[in-house]
Amino acid sequence: MTISTSASAPALQIVVRRMRAEDWQQARCVRLAALADAPEAFGRTLDEELALTDEAWQKRASDNAIGSKTCGFLAWNADVPCGLASGVWIGPDEAELHGMWVAGNVRRYGAGRALVQAVCAWARERGARRVSLKVTANNTGAIALYRANGFEPAEHAETTCGARQAAALRLEKPLEP
Repeated sequence: MTISTSASAPALQIVVRRMRAEDWQQARCVRLAALADAPEAFGRTLDEELALTDEAWQKRASDNAIGSKTCGFLAWNADVPCGLASGVWIGPDEAELHGMWVAGNVRRYGAGRALVQAVCAWARERGARRVSLKVTANNTGAIALYRANGFEPAEHAETTCGARQAAALRLEKPLEP
């Protein structure tokens, strides 16, 4: 997916594509930026991720490229990675959207929407009937993005997420076959 902006906005060429094994360094950079920007939103801390070896990052990217249990997607602005999201298969008919983040300088240009759509398409291809996620309760921008993309509060919507167990909402989206 390519997204162009209007003439009055900065020219962005956002492209979202499935992660490849050789993208491990770019995925690491985006993930570390995400953890530095919004530490309360993620299940691991910046220090934990900084401690990972190159081999661990390479395996993570390779697993995401294969797409059997997890599938990663990177958003790019020209040739600069600027966003990340992963789908995690929790079966038998459900996937979760994990680790979604978009750099502040490209937010509201469609990268988030494209990442959500990519994860949902992967889940649908795997046979999922729904995609769920957790989002910190104070992240109104992300909640609005997810709601605009068909996610609704789950039956027991109040939960916690991230390494700091921040107050969160659980949202779900049914997938059509």
